[in-house]
Amino acid sequence: MSRRIPWTTWLVAAILGFLVFIHLALLAPGVDAGLHLYGSFLLTKGLLPYTHLWNNKPFLIYVIGLAGFIVRGNPFLGARFLELAVLGLDCWLLAGIVRAFGRPRPAWYISVFLVLYLLSWDQGFLTETFVLPLTLWYARAFARKSARTVWIGGAALVLACLLKQNGAVIIAGIAFLDIITADAPDRKALGYVGIFLAGMALTALLLWSLGIGREFLDQVFIYNSESAARPGPGRWLRVQLMQNSFLAYHGVSLLLVLNAWMAWIALRALARWVAGRGRAQGGPDESGARQWPDRMQTACAAIYLAAYPLVYLSGKTYAHYFLFLLLPTTLILGDLVIKYRLARMAMLAALAWAVNANIGAIPQNRAVSKDMNGIAERIKSTTSDTTPIVLAGFGNQYLYILSDRLCSTRFLVPLQENAGYSKEYRNTLDTEMQGHPPACIVLIKNNYRGLDPGNYYTKLITERLNDYRLDTENGSFALFCSKVPLESTSKVP
Repeated sequence: MSRRIPWTTWLVAAILGFLVFIHLALLAPGVDAGLHLYGSFLLTKGLLPYTHLWNNKPFLIYVIGLAGFIVRGNPFLGARFLELAVLGLDCWLLAGIVRAFGRPRPAWYISVFLVLYLLSWDQGFLTETFVLPLTLWYARAFARKSARTVWIGGAALVLACLLKQNGAVIIAGIAFLDIITADAPDRKALGYVGIFLAGMALTALLLWSLGIGREFLDQVFIYNSESAARPGPGRWLRVQLMQNSFLAYHGVSLLLVLNAWMAWIALRALARWVAGRGRAQGGPDESGARQWPDRMQTACAAIYLAAYPLVYLSGKTYAHYFLFLLLPTTLILGDLVIKYRLARMAMLAALAWAVNANIGAIPQNRAVSKDMNGIAERIKSTTSDTTPIVLAGFGNQYLYILSDRLCSTRFLVPLQENAGYSKEYRNTLDTEMQGHPPACIVLIKNNYRGLDPGNYYTKLITERLNDYRLDTENGSFALFCSKVPLESTSKVP
């Protein structure tokens, strides 16, 4: 007689099926995803980010994005296939972690992980998307007490930092736990530090050999430290408590409940340790029942609480930031889902809400995608492939790729941070726009984010519109073409 397939397996399969559907249904990238793919687009043309694209993200995401260009004409579709493959890898790694910690029924934990992913993925192709498998890869090695844990952890630290500056917060927490519980902590710490420094040194050597080392430091580190706004402790706390935008109602987020639960686990374990009842226990008590919280829960709660302020350091509460915290959250909530029926019902309710929210995004995304393709075809039919264009404002930078045109300037989006346009940046923007005038300027209709009249970028674009005529418009975009034919040899800087 054939063995019956557990219904939790069907649940995982159903969620994965929906994730495949929604990835392939949403084919108009968001702001960050569009910038990432533009960086990859530059690489396909033999050009380099930082000199041809201003962006305050490390470079590894541009290298990853090259895989999408296997699909000719629509590389974002190729990027979607890559994301789905990575998601499948995430599930496999998570199952290994759950088994290594002695937890039953990994399918429940995978279900929790996928629901949380659906809630926070922000339509994908983000740096956080690719930090996740690095975190899970290292956590699996740590949980299994692999002989290669230090090598894997060191490599994961390097790669995560090359995806996003704070990308290694969970990895660093696991590494710290590995060091303090080691028989020879000094030796293990030296191993992690040595691998990390070697990786960073090789990265610096590569960047300087390519001639983009200075630009990389300026955009990725110096700009963020000098120009990006950082709220003070009081303002930061107020945002987290009353002005959160993730899983929130009128600014009050469900993360408050999760954070309180994590704090309770950590404080309870600390109280037991102080009371002399042993370090965070995981074995059975005198009655034979498992003591709680156990080591895994205590470690997850401690790492989560330490990482949370670093994840939300900017004071912004974008949904995709939570992807960094998915591993400890999944392991904690997975235990609750297995133990309590109410937790299972809450998970299914969250799944229903996530499915509805993602389906609700399809009509607008498809309309924008259709309009973007129409404008791209018009640009290709009216301009030379060597003349640059400009898309003014935030979002829809994928238009450059669809039209196979480069931007007149490295500043694809307006800088919004404090003193974003320094004198040097203004001179660069002026020089690039004057030396490489765009054949077309595209405005995003009904979306003027970033087009504040006080912004230097906006002022420059507005002044130039006097030399352009409206050529085409649709529901999403207005295309303006130059009144004077431009030299077809005009190229981006």
